[in-house]
Amino acid sequence: MGIPEENILVAATHTHAGPVVTKLFLCAADPDQTYNNIMIRKADSTLIMAKKNAVPTKVGARSRRYNSL
Repeated sequence: MGIPEENILVAATHTHAGPVVTKLFLCAADPDQTYNNIMIRKADSTLIMAKKNAVPTKVGARSRRYNSL
């Protein structure tokens, strides 16, 4: 997609109530490939939409210590 590697941030979370997405030790269920395929398509379309709608921006942070408080 032409996005520099240093401009990519990947975040993740997990749930114990969702479908099985990978073969796990001590898990008898097989991965739900239909769910995996849907999630891959959604992630792909989200990246395409984000790139299409990207606009220049500025990000900043500031902090100040108040020793008198």
